[in-house]
Amino acid sequence: MVSSVSSNQVNNLTPVSQTNSVNTTSNVDNSNSSFSNLLVKQDSELLKKPNIKELMDISGINFDDASSILYGVVGSNEDTRDWNKILTSSDVLKTAKEETNLMYNKAVDETNPYQSTLEMETGENPVKKHQDIQEGNFRYLQTSRAKEDVKLEAVSDKIYLAASNGTLLRYAGDTAEEVYDNIDAFGFSYEPLKALAAKETIPNSVKQLLNETIEYANKKNKTTNTSIEKQTLQTNTTVAASSHDLLSSLPNVVNNNLTNALELVSSNDKKDDKKEDEEQ
Repeated sequence: MVSSVSSNQVNNLTPVSQTNSVNTTSNVDNSNSSFSNLLVKQDSELLKKPNIKELMDISGINFDDASSILYGVVGSNEDTRDWNKILTSSDVLKTAKEETNLMYNKAVDETNPYQSTLEMETGENPVKKHQDIQEGNFRYLQTSRAKEDVKLEAVSDKIYLAASNGTLLRYAGDTAEEVYDNIDAFGFSYEPLKALAAKETIPNSVKQLLNETIEYANKKNKTTNTSIEKQTLQTNTTVAASSHDLLSSLPNVVNNNLTNALELVSSNDKKDDKKEDEEQ
């Protein structure tokens, strides 16, 4: 479902505050005192949304990531993410992004708090909407507003991140890196960018930004996958080397144990012989 948009939301949209997000993997340490305190505080209830310090202590992620995932991607919307699932995950940041994606893409029904009620502004100088196209979580809006002083219409071409029902969440950005970082913060898929870039009616300048973002994302993901492969290879090599060292040391261990055993038997035999001589 695609909704209309007011002039203020089109031209000065900041419904969700922007916080840069760094792609960081985090692990939960259940022995961490803050995490233990949070468990005690919640007792038998499901874990609730933590504050920034608690999330940083629990997961080890940095301030920017914690701020972004707690508040930046939510803004004034209701946070319906499963924080019990997030905080008990082995990768808190990754799971939080997955939950954010789910929150904005759940089925639209009477219980969904993200149903769009935005409408075009009316009045003496209304915003005119010329194009409104959504693919996945990306919504392209082309609007114009009359400028009476110069007798011209100012045209705006912008890409926004949007919920599945069209609710605008954040202006996507002006560069490929900005768009990439914003998409990553919400945990959205990049694939729909390709379908949006293929639309014939979208201006070339917007298509260029979309294609540059796709290319940037591919390079970024390739670098990440290469890094993971190298880490895996290094880990496997280390394990193999340790296994080889262990196997190499086994003969010495066996020989040493056998020698010690023979010496113990010999010592016991000598003690028995000495005891028998004394008894005689």
